[in-house]
Amino acid sequence: MNARSQSVHTPFEGMGVVSKLSLPEQVYASLREGVMSGRFAPGQRVPLRAIATAMGTSTMPVREAVNRLVATGALELLPNRRVSVPKLSEDRYKDLTKAKVLIESAAAEASVPFLTNEILERLTTLHVQMCEVTSLPHNVANVQKYLKLNKDFHFTIYSISDSSALMNVIESLWLQVGPYFNLLHSETTGWRGNDRHEEILRALVARDPRWVKAAVRADLEGAADYILDNGLLSQQLVG
Repeated sequence: MNARSQSVHTPFEGMGVVSKLSLPEQVYASLREGVMSGRFAPGQRVPLRAIATAMGTSTMPVREAVNRLVATGALELLPNRRVSVPKLSEDRYKDLTKAKVLIESAAAEASVPFLTNEILERLTTLHVQMCEVTSLPHNVANVQKYLKLNKDFHFTIYSISDSSALMNVIESLWLQVGPYFNLLHSETTGWRGNDRHEEILRALVARDPRWVKAAVRADLEGAADYILDNGLLSQQLVG
């Protein structure tokens, strides 16, 4: 993603218009997915009206969903009553990353016995799609496509580990750290996550649990180190 697009695109567009069935749950699920995948950047405001407009609904179900996410710490309520994505200190980010690496690499290792050809095909397709997106112009819409594919890639692996307890912990961690993936794909970075994903795929195809664990660990640690070493934490938005 090299050339900058001139089109205007907000993080709230493309989240999907919800139907009338279980409206609050659909809004909550969509917002939760957005936070986990990195659709929103750290420190970014989350205006209820803009979200409601993008989803084609009123502000009431959005307010309910936002309140639930505030209660879990995925969003925060500021003193001025505005809602934003929480910003982490460097120490907190490092601590959460350490937990992510340990738990996600273990989940990936545990998933190997449950791999099927269909799952490998799915992961290959996701990888190809991510590579294709990175060749497109750099803009908010394409970054969001990539981040969604990245989240789907990782969760496709973890979800077959046959452990709902692990998945609950992983989802909780992604709710806190997910927004920092957004920083990896600003126009000023040269992070090459596709290379890491290719290594993970090779390990999965070989059905080598230790290789899979090491490849996932290298991906997660590499991303965190890139953020820290390149001062990307300083790019957190002012709420």
